[in-house]
Amino acid sequence: MKIALLGAPNCGKSTLFNRLTRAHAETGNRAGVSVGVTRGILRGTSGKTEVLDLPGVYGASPRGKDERVALDALSSEKPDFVLLVADSMQIPRQLALFDTVCPRFSLAVVLTMRDEFEKDGQKIPQESLSALLGVPVFAVDARRGAGVPALLSFLQNPPACSVCGKCAPTPRVGWQREARSLFLQKEQNICLSRVDRLLLSPLGGTFAFFLFFVALLTLSFGALGNALANGFSAVVFTPVRALIGRAAARLPLFWQSVIGEGVCGGLGAICGFVPRLFVLFFLLAIAEDSGYLSRVAALFHPPLAFFGLRGDAAVPLLLGFGCSVPAVLSCRHIESSSLRVRTAALLPFVACSARLSVLAALSAVFFRFPIFPLCIAAGSGVVLFLLTAFFGSKTRKNQLSLLLELPRFRIPSAVKSAKTAARRTGHFLSRAGGGILLFMLLFSLLSRLSPRLTLAHSSEESLLAFLCGRAAVLFSPLGFGKWQFAAALFAGIGAKEATLAALGVFTGGDLTRLTIFLTPAGALSFLTFFTAYFPCVATLSALRREIGVKKTVFVLAREFLLSYAAAFLVYRTALFFAV
Repeated sequence: MKIALLGAPNCGKSTLFNRLTRAHAETGNRAGVSVGVTRGILRGTSGKTEVLDLPGVYGASPRGKDERVALDALSSEKPDFVLLVADSMQIPRQLALFDTVCPRFSLAVVLTMRDEFEKDGQKIPQESLSALLGVPVFAVDARRGAGVPALLSFLQNPPACSVCGKCAPTPRVGWQREARSLFLQKEQNICLSRVDRLLLSPLGGTFAFFLFFVALLTLSFGALGNALANGFSAVVFTPVRALIGRAAARLPLFWQSVIGEGVCGGLGAICGFVPRLFVLFFLLAIAEDSGYLSRVAALFHPPLAFFGLRGDAAVPLLLGFGCSVPAVLSCRHIESSSLRVRTAALLPFVACSARLSVLAALSAVFFRFPIFPLCIAAGSGVVLFLLTAFFGSKTRKNQLSLLLELPRFRIPSAVKSAKTAARRTGHFLSRAGGGILLFMLLFSLLSRLSPRLTLAHSSEESLLAFLCGRAAVLFSPLGFGKWQFAAALFAGIGAKEATLAALGVFTGGDLTRLTIFLTPAGALSFLTFFTAYFPCVATLSALRREIGVKKTVFVLAREFLLSYAAAFLVYRTALFFAV
């Protein structure tokens, strides 16, 4: 048996899916979280019943790629049963799909957000709505589990008439009008929000977003992030380094050096940014769960429209500061195909959390007040994003429109946000961990071998120095024409964290030794170039799937040239003011 979950964006489908299957689908209080079909097994069915979580869809006519995925899945997957999921606070609008689905599938209606509807003592009129629609109706609170056991029991042992497909639902004539009369008062109440008046105003909303963004960077990469990074390194890295040292003690001296520098030196640098990554993901999860990110999209539609984009590009843009891969994938919720491709192609300019971690670590090495060079470097990527969007746009402002449903504000769950942050951090590290270790070992090995594949007496005589020294000439006008930085940039293509790991290998884990090779002006230039020069392999893979091979190659060439020009400008400006 196959069950499909269908409903509007932000109606609670993914949270319900997690309850029904004990899976960990991505959830968030905004549109575009689910961008593909997620599969799971219904609890208590021993693998006999598959559950499909489809992307959110507003109506029978798809407006974006994610909605097309949902509607196509209904035809291709041919589910035996459909759960039409709707927010109980917005019933009349969210049941717009009912007339489309009921003639084709056996179904039941699941009303989510039960706790919010009933918080003032009112009860959801399940029986009345079931009589109107002619199908079973369940009211649940998927976050806390209320009402889920009854739904689960129904799905585990459904009545034969519910899944045979021979008895089509028979909704009462004029059910929409009667349903609206049952729920109209609730819909009117949720539309009143003084907070939205502030957050959606140009002045107040922009100031609030600025405070949020500064808090995001300060908490993740400031004193809190540093304290957590030091504690994490002391608890995790110190014993791991001791174990690796004992294991390598029996190996020849050459391999002891390779492992000591490659694994321990790089791993120490990586352990320093794991807590920062978790804090960043936690704060983003809080913003998603509260519903703030949808307000950001609505607020920034007018200015983004000036640059040839739409407000729904603000969500991928902000997500890009977490990780470019989900940011690229979240572009699927953009209705216009051309705007979706353009937005995805621009996202690699945005400094992801891995780049921000490297920027923060190196800023602390070269500058007394690292927050300022960090903002300059990260901001350069945003400037390149906007300028490229403006000059590459063929769409005028008055031709751009945005249909966006603002979800209700909710008090975010700290536990849920922490779980989401832990899952994203773990997924991110598991995806990049193998590549990082491979690069660490490879760079350590190449730094120990000479061009003739004999033991090098120093890193300056190594094969790595020989190969990257040729490429480093290209970066001399930018102030960091040393082979160590060329090698680190090359490592960053595999995973941005590997840049810091490679520099950790070259300095024996002591990044302060980098000040021997770079002036502050050269360091600022390097940070600017690193912000937007090339995305990592995982992002390239996502781009290739979303926009194609040719456009991905064009994105690479454009990023390299523009980041080179930006770094050159920053370097010359820094030298001028230094004088």
